[in-house]
Amino acid sequence: MTFGGKPIVLLSRIALMASLVLAIFIIPHFALADTYYIVAGPNGGGCAPIGTWDDSTATSTLTSDVVGDIQITSPSITLDGNGHVLSVDDQTGFTDGVSVNQQFGVTIKNLSIHGGHTGILFDTVQGGSAINNSINSNFGIDVFSSSGVTVEGNHIEGTAGAPNDTGIVASFNSAL
Repeated sequence: MTFGGKPIVLLSRIALMASLVLAIFIIPHFALADTYYIVAGPNGGGCAPIGTWDDSTATSTLTSDVVGDIQITSPSITLDGNGHVLSVDDQTGFTDGVSVNQQFGVTIKNLSIHGGHTGILFDTVQGGSAINNSINSNFGIDVFSSSGVTVEGNHIEGTAGAPNDTGIVASFNSAL
């Protein structure tokens, strides 16, 4: 039996091969990128898959390189990258490496961030800090509508060819 002059067995083998390529190479690429939520409490919320949690100091310490992005959703948390790399899989063009929204006292340190719209975003934060990070993203560190944020010892490079390769953006802030 044929379809379009080709044996149906050949067409079904081609379909099977295409399915295998999707299953092995393409679908896992999207599955690897996750959003990890670091929150105060047992195991630091989403800290367990990417690092260790010290409840006494509210510190999440990475134990390996990570693909995805991290959102810190509790106050007074420290994210210690421990020299590891956060590779931001920015499918939308607007994914931030580490984002902190409406919190206070959050510290991000010793992390290498590659890719993403913004390496570290402090949005409406009081008393945060970014210390000794290496960032290669469209915007390095964005401090928006925040106060008392300390930025020191960071190495920032713009992504090659990025339209806005900017180091540090500070807008609508008071007393950085």
